Amino acid sequence: MELADLVRSAALTTREPPLNWLRAAIREPLLHFVVIGAVLFAVTALREQRAEHSEIRITAGEVEQLAKFWETQAQRKPTAEELQVLIDERVDEEVLAREAVRLGLDREDVIVRRRLAQKMAFVSDDLAIVAEPSEAELREYFAAHRESYTTPDLYALRHVYFNPDRHTAVDADAQRALRRLARGANPDEVGDPFMLPRELADVSRGDILRDFGSVFADAVTGSAPGTWNGPVRSPFGVHLVKLESHTPRSAANFADVRARVREAYLQQRQREGNAALRAKLREQYKIVVESAEGGGS
Repeated sequence: MELADLVRSAALTTREPPLNWLRAAIREPLLHFVVIGAVLFAVTALREQRAEHSEIRITAGEVEQLAKFWETQAQRKPTAEELQVLIDERVDEEVLAREAVRLGLDREDVIVRRRLAQKMAFVSDDLAIVAEPSEAELREYFAAHRESYTTPDLYALRHVYFNPDRHTAVDADAQRALRRLARGANPDEVGDPFMLPRELADVSRGDILRDFGSVFADAVTGSAPGTWNGPVRSPFGVHLVKLESHTPRSAANFADVRARVREAYLQQRQREGNAALRAKLREQYKIVVESAEGGGS
């Protein structure tokens, strides 16, 4: 009797008690064969898994890399004993890493998770291959981002600083210095020491605003070149300022900035490709974000 026939017979009959059916099944040779086969398969798979887990293979290429790293640091080739120490350290590292993974020490570690995410991000950069743009695509990108390639108004200026902590009447002292400068006094002989340069060239209004504040920037950009003005206040104190020159903003020519446009285009397409890949990966997961109150979304 085949095993399938035996099972069917036991399921359909009610005259034979379940215990008798079990005894009959145990005596069936085919059942013995199936059980023994399953056990052998499980043992073989377990042995292969253990063998794979227990083997640590240090390839010749890895040994060569260890030797080259030593040579880079020590400026000489390692001896046989030194190379063996490097190999032993590499083996210990692999053993400890595998045991940490086996014990689940990597699952709740923020640093490990971030490192893995960083490595996956590098992989995604390689996967998101960006095709070389055509000339038409570059020109279209340039037209859409023309302002990014426009040179802003640029200023060259000079200033003299007065430290309020060194003057009881800092504005009056600055006014007297202004009159001296108007008569041709040397600016290097006027004012107090200052931590930043006294002369600035080819700076935008944004640069001036960042370093000296809006009052100072307005005084510089709103004055005529060649004349000392002030006193002007900044977060540092009081200044006299002189606009040396002003270069009006100018729109870039595509041919002059083509290399920059191409680089920006490729970077944008790379970001778009990475974003699409991340969105695709997210589809494989159910995202649950628990609120502070314990709920989820």
